[in-house]
Amino acid sequence: MNHKNKMFEMKKPKKSEEKESSERLLRNTVEEKLVSFSGASSKMKKRAPEDVIHELQVHQIELKMQNEELRKSQLALEESRQRFADLYDFSPMGYFTLTPAALIKEVNLTGAILLGEDRRKLINSRFRRMVTTQDQDLWDNHFLSVLKQGKKQTCDLMLKRQDGSFFQAGLESIRMEVSGEATVIHTAVTDITERKQAEERERLAREVLDLLNRKEEVADSISDILLMVKSHTNFEAVGIRLSEGDDFPYYQTNGFSEDFLIAERSLCLYDEEGNIVSDEVGNPVLECMCGNILRGRTNDKLPFFTKGGSFWTNSTTKLLASTTEKDRQSPTRNRCNREGYESVALIPLRFGDKIIGLLQLNDRRVDRFNAEMIRFFEGLGASIGIALSRKRGQEELQENLHKNSTQNEIARIFLNVPDEKMYAEVLKVILREMESKYGVFGYLDEHGTFIAPSMTRGIWDKCQLPDKTIVFPRETWGDSIWGRAILEKRSLWKNEPRKVPQGHIPIENILCVPILFREEAIAEFQVANRQGGYGEANKEWLEGIAEFIAPVLRARLERDLNETQRKQTEETLRLSEEKISKAFQASPDWMTISTFEEGRYIDVNDAFVESSGFIREEALGKTLIDLGILVDPHDRDRAVEIIRKEGCLKNFESKIRIKSGKVRIMLWSAETFDFKGQKYVTSTKRDITELRKAQENLEQALENIRRALGGTIEAVAMTSEVRDPYTAGHQKRVANLSRVIAQEMGLLEDQVNGLQMAGAIHDLGKISVPAEILSKPTKLSNIEFSLIKNHSQIGYDILKDIDFPWPIARIVLEHHERMNGSGYPNGLTGDQLRPETKILMVADVVEAMASYRPYRPALGIEAALEEIEKNKGILYDFRVVETCSGLFREKGFSFG
Repeated sequence: MNHKNKMFEMKKPKKSEEKESSERLLRNTVEEKLVSFSGASSKMKKRAPEDVIHELQVHQIELKMQNEELRKSQLALEESRQRFADLYDFSPMGYFTLTPAALIKEVNLTGAILLGEDRRKLINSRFRRMVTTQDQDLWDNHFLSVLKQGKKQTCDLMLKRQDGSFFQAGLESIRMEVSGEATVIHTAVTDITERKQAEERERLAREVLDLLNRKEEVADSISDILLMVKSHTNFEAVGIRLSEGDDFPYYQTNGFSEDFLIAERSLCLYDEEGNIVSDEVGNPVLECMCGNILRGRTNDKLPFFTKGGSFWTNSTTKLLASTTEKDRQSPTRNRCNREGYESVALIPLRFGDKIIGLLQLNDRRVDRFNAEMIRFFEGLGASIGIALSRKRGQEELQENLHKNSTQNEIARIFLNVPDEKMYAEVLKVILREMESKYGVFGYLDEHGTFIAPSMTRGIWDKCQLPDKTIVFPRETWGDSIWGRAILEKRSLWKNEPRKVPQGHIPIENILCVPILFREEAIAEFQVANRQGGYGEANKEWLEGIAEFIAPVLRARLERDLNETQRKQTEETLRLSEEKISKAFQASPDWMTISTFEEGRYIDVNDAFVESSGFIREEALGKTLIDLGILVDPHDRDRAVEIIRKEGCLKNFESKIRIKSGKVRIMLWSAETFDFKGQKYVTSTKRDITELRKAQENLEQALENIRRALGGTIEAVAMTSEVRDPYTAGHQKRVANLSRVIAQEMGLLEDQVNGLQMAGAIHDLGKISVPAEILSKPTKLSNIEFSLIKNHSQIGYDILKDIDFPWPIARIVLEHHERMNGSGYPNGLTGDQLRPETKILMVADVVEAMASYRPYRPALGIEAALEEIEKNKGILYDFRVVETCSGLFREKGFSFG
């Protein structure tokens, strides 16, 4: 029992006794003091009573002053104690005092709030019960370590609140020894949930960017990105859409059902005939909220869109119940909601100003997002977009190189494989590259009959038609897709099962590409049953191959056409070899045959001789090193190493020094073959030096032409405005407003440029109107007004024979037409007018009304906007008016 407790146990004295005892004690103390001050009481000098009284009064005043100081100190102490209590209770940290048994002895108000519980209920409860099950061992080790070692230690773990929710907590504990009392543990608790989330997001961003810098293949990168995002965020389903032709299908997903992906793969809107529907400027219409994000149809004044162009909601059910399709910018399919996804976010993937795809995050739980998380994913989306664009560019380059390699492989087949076996070998390459199960490579004979010597063995063996053949006269084609492709001279494909005769092999999908020579069909590729079907990219690739082989194939067909059927069998091999030899010699690329090990030339073609400067005799028996052709002699070692490793060389870029000393840039491909037990190499080197220079020169020339054309049009515009000083600058302001409206509406850059040029000279025809009429301050007569109205026709007549790269003359002609046909000169209606015209007519009206005219003062922008808004959908295009009004009212546009 301590001293304080003993005092509480003592008997309490009466007040009178207490007072008497105090006076006695005080008197004795004073006497003792007096003796000590004077040395001895006997030696004290006797003083007059008045002096004693005066001195006592002085002491009394001193005592009062000391008492006041003591009172003030007591008040300050109380205030300090209260401030300490407030600081303790309202600290941003929770403070817990724990016993050695880990029971809560004391807790401040913040600690109770963190745990969501009355602090009186927390006293004497175990701290461990607030720790989540998975972190209780971590807590036990932390507490015992602090209790044993005494020094300050930290620990991060998950705590649970009274309401069942959780938060990430940072703990800092220390053992304290209190004098005369038992040991306690002081633990400070901080909510570090947001910090942990920020660290997690930073780690995710770092890992994603590191992955994008390491991975070579786009598909692998995206698959790993989705796995990372799902792992770090615990979202149920994630996916990335990327552009493919006109559409933005899912490129990779993780967590979505197969049915969902099948239904949602395409975003394009199709009409009843199965054709893609396009908007006013020619872009395919993309549906649903994904289409909004990809087309930039967002409004950041609505809570579910962001300034970064994203969409997010924590409850699709509430969103659909509280908004209209107009709010949501377009009709929505609502499949995410029907699948049970409540939290949905769509983040654009950007490369510069271009949206190349989107990141989709779905979860069936509500409240999975916040604004900070969306901003993080927008930043991540921009980084992913840049990296993916770079990688896709690299892959496109590799694809082009691979295409060149395939062309070279096919060229070698044409050179080395005789007779009709050539068709089968070429088809093997085509089927391999197109990932198709079946195919046909056939040609048209002199009678227009389609002959298919290369029909795949699988087709022939599985086909049960009693009259199967490889010869198809024109009358047997019917309405077949491959026949229409030949007749229409264009590629056709269908990604749906075809109706075929009984016994025919089933066709799930098919692509037919005619081979055209001088705009006439001479042959055709048919490929079928590719997993996933065919698309624009497949068509373009096969068309490139068809264009490449057309001249050589035509040469072979001409040979057959010039030979009689009797001689055809005898002469096929000889003529084939002759044609191949000619093709070898006639090739514009260097073609050589050399030994593999030493690289000594066995044969070189004419292109080598003409381009390199070495005559055939100089080259034969020599190597590249002997001739000094390679700028970097190690290029051959690298090329040989690639051939040893991969079996061939494809589009290896090398600098070549020809005999004159000039350096050329060449793409080098090679393949080995064995002849009489020795290995040889056939090599092709394509000179791309001039192509690169030509590309650079062409780009510069086009830029110079654009600048010159712009200057000429500006000069014409200034010439026409000299005659009409009151409207000087009108055309330039109209052109500028038209350009901004067009950009806001998403017109192609070429359309925007053409529209600006047309706007700059749209009133060129007024050059024929007398200046007196143009500047007349009073109302025009009918004759005068008819002269004014004729200016658009005159402008058209001046411009129509000038070969502009844009339809400037037509835009000038139509700029006074109106959507309902009430305009002039031809009374055209909306569906007959170009998109550029619809923009220019609105810009012309707004500028004219807002500006001063000789016959009236300026009416102002508001009056102009009221005019076009009142007549939108009647005189003026609805969307153009909305865009124009938005520029002035919301985005602060002005004529300056």
